Amino acid sequence: MKNTASLAALALALLATSNVRAQVPEFRDLFNGRDLTGWVNVNTAKDTWSVRDGMIICTGKPTGVMRT
Repeated sequence: MKNTASLAALALALLATSNVRAQVPEFRDLFNGRDLTGWVNVNTAKDTWSVRDGMIICTGKPTGVMRT
């Protein structure tokens, strides 16, 4: 009887965790390697940020940030 109850509890736990995993969002790249689509320039000139060889390049002037 204990084994049956243990197996039932284990089966229920596995079912519950499989539903949780199905709800986890997929990984999404922040940078596409081609352009700055989806990025927002904050407090810098438009030409401060660019893309070269699949990397985000910053001139460093003026100082600022990019955000997604």
